Amino acid sequence: MINKIMNYKYTQLWEHHKTDHYITIENDKIIYSYSITQFYERSDDDLKLEAVYVQEEYRNQGYFNKIMNDVLELDFNRLFIIVYNTSFIVDKYIKLGFEYYNDVEDDDRYSWYIYIKK
Repeated sequence: MINKIMNYKYTQLWEHHKTDHYITIENDKIIYSYSITQFYERSDDDLKLEAVYVQEEYRNQGYFNKIMNDVLELDFNRLFIIVYNTSFIVDKYIKLGFEYYNDVEDDDRYSWYIYIKK
């Protein structure tokens, strides 16, 4: 069987921001996905990385690093990520140069950490 890998991008346009969603699929199965949000009213070129996900059976195969290499090539002033305070992935973001920025508690009472890369 020949492995067929397809990359998709779709954009949602909202009143105050746009979000680009990226999905990579191999043989009709999602390998990974992530989203980048840019806010219209801000002129500081800040972006927010969210919903980073690599399917379990594809983890530890370099896909997270591929996502981050693609994201870090974007033009931005600051890149924000929001992760659960118990997330195992925090160490990987710190190794990439992200720094702790702030705590957030959402409506469901989950605690989040915000990290930033300049």
